[in-house]
Amino acid sequence: MNIKDQLTIKSVSVQQGMLNKKYTLATAESITGGLLSATISANAGASSWFQGGAVTYTNNAKHELLNISKELITRHGAVSQIISTYMAQAIKIKLAATHALSITGIAGPTGATKHTPIGKVFITLVTNNGVIEKNMLLQGNRIEIQQQAAYSCLEFLHDNINI
Repeated sequence: MNIKDQLTIKSVSVQQGMLNKKYTLATAESITGGLLSATISANAGASSWFQGGAVTYTNNAKHELLNISKELITRHGAVSQIISTYMAQAIKIKLAATHALSITGIAGPTGATKHTPIGKVFITLVTNNGVIEKNMLLQGNRIEIQQQAAYSCLEFLHDNINI
């Protein structure tokens, strides 16, 4: 099964879980460039639970749309767990969702640093009950990493939907 089919199947499963629990979701994306939101919104009925999302691809977008301070981004780097967490917390408040999912990372082929290689991804889920964080190192070309990252977000939400 190809990754696009996997994304569709996982997003339908997530939708069923969110609807059953009467939860809502907001997203803040960087590395995926809107792929996560596009995958979710491709499902009929998504507007019943998906509040929307922000594609905050640049540092300026993170600052302007999510009010993350430029100093914090400079100190920790845009691709870091702390920035991912701030992204999720900000979009949850802005869109008044029960759940918020954020993702940041480096898809390549450029942008790697000594401490943050290509394929490094940080995901955060914020709910009314707390914060859950995950980081991973994905392999592949730019598009493959973005697709894997979007799938990983959906899987992470699916696995932690009751938190």
